[in-house]
Amino acid sequence: MSGKVRKNPYSIDIFLPPYYGIPEGNPQHSHKTEYEWFYCRSGRGMQLVGDWRREVNPGELLLIPPALPHVFCGDRNGGCHADVLFLDAPYLEGDDQASTEARLLLRFLHDHVVERGYRLELPPAEARRGGALIHRLTAELAQPRFGCALKTRVIIGELLALALRLPSPPRFRPTPVPSRKNEKIERLLYMLDQHFSKPMSVADAMAFCGMKRSTFHIHFRAVTGMTFADYLTALRLRAAEEMIRLGIPPGDAAGRCGFAHRSNYYYCRRRNRDS
Repeated sequence: MSGKVRKNPYSIDIFLPPYYGIPEGNPQHSHKTEYEWFYCRSGRGMQLVGDWRREVNPGELLLIPPALPHVFCGDRNGGCHADVLFLDAPYLEGDDQASTEARLLLRFLHDHVVERGYRLELPPAEARRGGALIHRLTAELAQPRFGCALKTRVIIGELLALALRLPSPPRFRPTPVPSRKNEKIERLLYMLDQHFSKPMSVADAMAFCGMKRSTFHIHFRAVTGMTFADYLTALRLRAAEEMIRLGIPPGDAAGRCGFAHRSNYYYCRRRNRDS
């Protein structure tokens, strides 16, 4: 773990009193390594993250990555009752596949909120489920007993899996192998989740990561267990197969997913199954 202290997640049930006026200048605090999950249970308020500010209403779930200055201002007409979870990134480190998937989902969520805003664009029922998970964790941690650590890990896994309910989720990714962390490669995987249908060469991927060819291939395989070409093909195949399952003609699905033509899709599918 490179000397990092792995903190256990902790959560609180908190009332944020009415705040009159928005703080001037930069928001007031940040967390060095912790992600803050914030669920508005009742009332409302204003969330500031750097220059980003949004009104937060009941039933909305936010995620604030580490090191970002932020502050929440409770509504002046009654404040806000919230469930808040603090998740330390090193908690998810590990050599097994579950830890790898959890870490990659957290990285996906990180890039998603930085790109689109810190309020998670979830269906209302899924946002409420996220709030219920945090509330359940608070109850578990209030009276820890045997099995609490296992229940905590299950709850964190369910919370991270909400990423699969977001717009453009990473649902087509090939199954990862237990792997090493590499933020540059993980940012590339996020970009491919959103733009896998666009032409992308190894040179483009190297430039995106700011790596030399030999270094890029070593790190990409260490994170995914695959070459870049094989990974991109597998990603496109999964997307095309899902579209075909939904009734889109194979030729149209192949074109939408980045294959040059239908025969190229069938060739790649056959080669992938043979391997």
